[in-house]
Amino acid sequence: MSWLAFSETCIAYVAHRVYTIVYGCGLVAEFSLLRQVFSVLEFLIFWLRCLSGVQAGNDVDLKPPVSRQLKRQCFVVHSGADNTGDVLFLEVCEDSVILRSGNGVICERLFYEKLINMSYSPSSRVLCLWKRHGSETILTKYFTKKCRQLYYAIKDSMQRAATRIRNETPELGGEFSVEDMSSGEKGLLQVTLDGISLEFNSQKIFIDLRDIKKCNTKKGLFVLQEYVPEKRDVIIHKYKSAQANEICYAVLCVFSMVAAAAPSPPSSSATALGSQSNSSSSRTASVTSPLACATNLTTL
Repeated sequence: MSWLAFSETCIAYVAHRVYTIVYGCGLVAEFSLLRQVFSVLEFLIFWLRCLSGVQAGNDVDLKPPVSRQLKRQCFVVHSGADNTGDVLFLEVCEDSVILRSGNGVICERLFYEKLINMSYSPSSRVLCLWKRHGSETILTKYFTKKCRQLYYAIKDSMQRAATRIRNETPELGGEFSVEDMSSGEKGLLQVTLDGISLEFNSQKIFIDLRDIKKCNTKKGLFVLQEYVPEKRDVIIHKYKSAQANEICYAVLCVFSMVAAAAPSPPSSSATALGSQSNSSSSRTASVTSPLACATNLTTL
C-alpha cells in the first residue's frame, strides 16, 4: 500500500468515527462544523493526489540537476569594440562561457577547451577572446565596463576546470617487467617524465626522453629507437613483455604531456593586438587556456 492510499484510509476512518459519534450522541448542532471538517479533508485528499502525480514523474524538477546548482557569474556586454553593439549576457560557468541574447536565448556556448587565448584592455574596456573553429582561429571582442572582473572570472573558472581534469587524469608512466632480447636478462622498465629507466641484474640504463626517436610494438615486443648524440647513430632496443602495448601507451602519454606543457609561440592575431595596445599606451593582460595539457591526455 502506498503512502497516499494509507493516508486516505486513515482520513476516511477518522471522519467515519467522528460522524458516528456526533450522530450517535444526538449532537445535531455540530453538523455544520462536521461539514467544514469534511470539506477540509476533501481538499487535503485532492492535493495529496496532485503531489503524488508530480512525484510519479513529469517535467517539474523537484530536485534541480547539479549543473543548475553550480555558481554562475553573469555580465552585461556589447558585441564589438564599443557600446553601439548588441546587448548580450555573458555567463561564466565551471566548464564553459555561455553567450545569451537580450531575451535569454543561448547564442553560443564556448567550452574552455576551444578557448585559445584571451586578453583585456582597461582603457578601452574591451575583452578579446580567441577561439578555435576547425582549423581557424577567430577573434571576438566584447565591450563591458567590468572587463577586468569578467577577465578574472573566466581565468579563475578555467584554472578550477584544469585542476579538476588534472585530478581525474590517471598518473603517467609506470613500472613494467621486461626481458632484454639481446642478452636474455629479465628486469624492470620504468617510464617517467624524464625518460625510461631500465634495471637489470648486471646493469642499469637510463634513456633520456629527448633521445627517444621512435617506439612501437611488434608481436609482443616493445621496440625502442634511441638516438646517441655522441655517435650520431640510432640504437634499436627490443624488450619482450606481456604489457608491451601498455608500455608504448605510457611513453606516448608522457610525450603528449611534455609537448602540451611546452610554451607555444603567440599567434599572429595576438601579436597584432599586442602591438596595437602598446602603440595606444594601454595596459593589457592575456592568458592561455590551461586545459590544453589535460585535453591532450584525455583525447589520446
